[in-house]
Amino acid sequence: MMKKLRLIVFFVILSILIMSVSFAGDINSGITGKDYGNGVVDKPNSEVTYQIKDGYIYIYWGQKPTGGYLIKIKEVKYTNGTLYVYFYTKSPAPTDIVTQVITYPSDKVKLPTTEEIKEVKLINITNDMVAENGLAKRYFPLTKGSYWIYNFKIKEKDSKGNIVEKSKKVKMQILNEYKSKDYVLYELKGDIINVAPEKRFGFISVSDNIYMVDENVLNDIVKNIKSFDSFEKLIKKFEEDSLRIIFKFPLLSGKKYPAYSYIKREDVLYSWVVAKEKDIILRGKKYNQFKIEYKSLPERISIGFVYGIGITYVEYHHNGSTCDAYASLVDFKVK
Repeated sequence: MMKKLRLIVFFVILSILIMSVSFAGDINSGITGKDYGNGVVDKPNSEVTYQIKDGYIYIYWGQKPTGGYLIKIKEVKYTNGTLYVYFYTKSPAPTDIVTQVITYPSDKVKLPTTEEIKEVKLINITNDMVAENGLAKRYFPLTKGSYWIYNFKIKEKDSKGNIVEKSKKVKMQILNEYKSKDYVLYELKGDIINVAPEKRFGFISVSDNIYMVDENVLNDIVKNIKSFDSFEKLIKKFEEDSLRIIFKFPLLSGKKYPAYSYIKREDVLYSWVVAKEKDIILRGKKYNQFKIEYKSLPERISIGFVYGIGITYVEYHHNGSTCDAYASLVDFKVK
């Protein structure tokens, strides 16, 4: 009887192994034999694999010892035959209560194109975000007491028409925060984005977006904060030009988003365009850096950004007059 039982167990295990090999034959790894930069899954024996089937892209994180493991596709983009798949993973914390069974985390999304896909690049953005949380604060540490100090230089005409250059230190600091039902308003001083370092301004965090308001709108919101208990009420109260989108997280190279909700243009004017900037050294540590750039007919604004730290530089140029400004981060304290 025992021999028969062992024989049955042997054949069951053998059948499972055969099925696993057969299934794996339809799945590809993200390996292309090239170095595509930080976060690209492109190394031997990568845990994450993919499969394209019936108009969908599937990704798999292999076998895990328990429940609580998660892999999610955040975004897919198709460019010139290459499919870029941005994903993140999450492992259970030691204190989490999880199912004690072997699991196989996976996810799928519909392909963004019907054209031929010649190459797939799996890009891991786990270290850049806590994606499932959906809070912009995870990218930009906006907390009362946090501050950023910049070397600020400006070149402009004086009252006599002479071009003069000035430089000074500017401290951008969070003074207060006001929490509402679905947004948080942060009151700051040191407006380097609008070349107004002496003025106060506001950041409004809504889901993965950061809006900016000038000092006048900020004062109005703070004064009537109890009346604006939802972001929808803010939109109804203020003109669309008053609520300017600055950041739309996550920042992904090539991403474009309008600076104002009513902008529907196909070109890049009045929109922010994200690009990968060269790495930056802060306090002896190297960080990945992004650049977002806004262009309109009269002006151009470029902003450097590092996840978990914030704005690293601002470059402003006005096309219609002599006004150029540059602010570069020299010190910071984030909570």
